[in-house]
Amino acid sequence: MSDEQHQDTGELRSQYQTYDRQKCFIAYSEQAYWSGDLLEAASEVLSEPEFNLEPDYARKHFESDIPLRQKAIELIANARYGIYDLSWWRLDDKSPWQMPRNVFIELGIAIALNRPTLLLRNKIENIKAAAVFVGSSGLRPWKELEIEALLHEFIKRQCPIIPVLLSTAPDKPNLPVFLSGNMWVDFRQKQPDPMTQLIWGITGKKP
Repeated sequence: MSDEQHQDTGELRSQYQTYDRQKCFIAYSEQAYWSGDLLEAASEVLSEPEFNLEPDYARKHFESDIPLRQKAIELIANARYGIYDLSWWRLDDKSPWQMPRNVFIELGIAIALNRPTLLLRNKIENIKAAAVFVGSSGLRPWKELEIEALLHEFIKRQCPIIPVLLSTAPDKPNLPVFLSGNMWVDFRQKQPDPMTQLIWGITGKKP
């Protein structure tokens, strides 16, 4: 990537036009026990044709002579979207809960740069709806256990849990029994518009 390809904006370099695939910046707490699951799930979903985005984050571009915060600013500025995990975290059951300070800083950068953001928080009792994305690999057994726990909680609170079939999902997806009876959103079909159906299912309001 040559300097001629960059369009300088102050100290920021405009690099997104040189990307083979547009990127989605992911801000998360590395110490959180679910951080690996978050990155894996984001990678799987973002790589689907509906999104076709490459997940990106500051640690992925570690350079000893550049502060991670400065690298994050550049990545956020050039990312098409951003996912920010605002969940408090702790190392184990006996450790105190920690505020995701770095994520809040990165979110502040995104807001200052007017970048689109999706906010996450790992607190099931506050979740009002959930979507389960099914692609070419289907659902893994350990994911089924997580979904089953989520479903039991949602049944008690009468909240929707929505299976979402991505365009790469099999013709006859093997959904768990506890999901097969739910109304699903099918991105393999153009009508009814799947994105409209998904928003409707999550919010309860027709767009």
